[in-house]
Amino acid sequence: MKNKTLTPAMRQYLEIKQQYPDAILFFRMGDFYEMFFEDAEIGSKILEIALTSRQKDVPEPVPMCGIPYHALSSYLPKLIKQGYKVAICEQVEDPKQARGIVRREVVQVITPGMILEPEYLETSKNNYLAAICSWGGGYGLAYLDISTGDFKATQFSSLDMLKEELNRLEPSELLTPKSLSLHFNPKHIVLASQPDEAILDLEQAQEILKSHFDIPSLDVLGLKDWPAAAISAAWILHYAEQGQKTILPHITRLQTYTLDEFMVLDSVTFTHLEVF
Repeated sequence: MKNKTLTPAMRQYLEIKQQYPDAILFFRMGDFYEMFFEDAEIGSKILEIALTSRQKDVPEPVPMCGIPYHALSSYLPKLIKQGYKVAICEQVEDPKQARGIVRREVVQVITPGMILEPEYLETSKNNYLAAICSWGGGYGLAYLDISTGDFKATQFSSLDMLKEELNRLEPSELLTPKSLSLHFNPKHIVLASQPDEAILDLEQAQEILKSHFDIPSLDVLGLKDWPAAAISAAWILHYAEQGQKTILPHITRLQTYTLDEFMVLDSVTFTHLEVF
């Protein structure tokens, strides 16, 4: 669609959507969250709502669908369970006092591994966001349940050990660099779309962790000799804080562990056990 045929609201939508190309954008318009273009086609199918169009009098009408804002908790989980990322865009000023188009901003990004709202979660298990990386010959793993603040990290000497631990944890979402994603085919794990790999740097990771936990060095966290684990943990914090648009004050502790501390069961054995 040519830009000159777009309304001011649609131009605003496209500007915001450009910042979140991998997410379904819930664009607040009055009492509704509207979806447009491909987002509308996906949303209408999964949410089982009518697909209509905007500006029907132009040669290329814009596909659209919408949900009442007060019904968000009924519809949002359906998209998340299908592995989609959803960006919630709200009106951030009173329409009555707006000069021209109402100002809108994305206030939260929700993904399968970044769910804070209890009503969207299964009560029977943790909802982990995990991150992995390789550094200095080691393989790091960190995982966070953002709803509870449960945050752990470890490091392995072999890729097979990392894979086995991931199978045991069954995270809802996984941050993985392209260099490692080729080794994984996790059918039950959603790979995070377009994660920022610029964070995969030890010096930057150290600063993120020291700043968040207000500590002088990584020795306090037990990560001095685990650079891959430190980078994985920092990647999770960075990803989660960007998605939630705020720091996460309830994450006050990072627990490191080794598999020697636990009775380790392979994923096949674990699957056949009744774990209470």
